[in-house]
Amino acid sequence: MKQVILLFAATLVLMSCKTGEIFAPNPYDEGDVRVNSKLNREYKKSRQSFFGQLSKADADQLRDSLQSQLQTKIDPEKAILINYEQFGTNCLIANASLKTKDVVAHNGIRISARMSKKYNAVDFFVYEDIAEFQNIYEAIEKYQSDPGFFKSNLFTSDQNCGAFFLLKPDGSFLKHYGEDYFTEVDNFFKMN
Repeated sequence: MKQVILLFAATLVLMSCKTGEIFAPNPYDEGDVRVNSKLNREYKKSRQSFFGQLSKADADQLRDSLQSQLQTKIDPEKAILINYEQFGTNCLIANASLKTKDVVAHNGIRISARMSKKYNAVDFFVYEDIAEFQNIYEAIEKYQSDPGFFKSNLFTSDQNCGAFFLLKPDGSFLKHYGEDYFTEVDNFFKMN
């Protein structure tokens, strides 16, 4: 009887532990992949930023490519902010409900619009077809599907499910991998 009680207690302890890992189908090949959904060392390591300065010719060429891919004309005096959702092995919201993810997506649009107005930018929302919750993005008019250009040219790392790319009119840029990145956007806009 004592062994049954110990086994029962051990089972309860194991069932109540959260590892922060979920397993999702790996969209790139066969089998499942572990997705880290906790704010831990692994997640912090997945957050990366890259910044620099493009020449006028390179900035103009990139701006033309972005206009072509986004099928819109962009005022050359405005900064461009691309919010990107993709499949990533680190994703804090990976095991959230559809309702929570929908709320987060709409909050991101609202915050991005406010910052874009404040800093004379135009914002876009793009998602990879294999992104977590891609069905949420499909249902939101502001989001558009990546035809492959953004994944191949801008967002080449899949360590994190959220990212952004910001290009200022002077050619300075910032690319960041990580969810909840609006502090980085705000700080970069404030830089001269």
